[in-house]
Amino acid sequence: MCNPLIEYGIDSSDMIKDPNSSRYVTDTQSNITRKGCHESALMTAAHILVCLTKEGKSHEEIAREDFDNNLDMVSVWINYMTAINWIYKNTNDSNKWIATDNGKNWVKKIVQYNKER
Repeated sequence: MCNPLIEYGIDSSDMIKDPNSSRYVTDTQSNITRKGCHESALMTAAHILVCLTKEGKSHEEIAREDFDNNLDMVSVWINYMTAINWIYKNTNDSNKWIATDNGKNWVKKIVQYNKER
């Protein structure tokens, strides 16, 4: 699984890892503790950005592995991040995504903010 904390060099050793903590989100219908990338929309964006650019995963893989096959949601985030200049497709390899400096900086800010909450 992609982890924006690790991929962008943010120390996660002091993060709360207890699923009973209020820092985790729980699906009330199924009572399943959700992954950190589901805590906020921006954490979702950060997670998708890292999976595309660092792990080289396809949007289909990300949707299947991390978002209950919600391909539409992953595609919307990819289109949005492309439009605001956080990521772009490599012109030499259409399967490879690259994070811009702007995108990398926003991921760091998002993750740092989430860490401090």
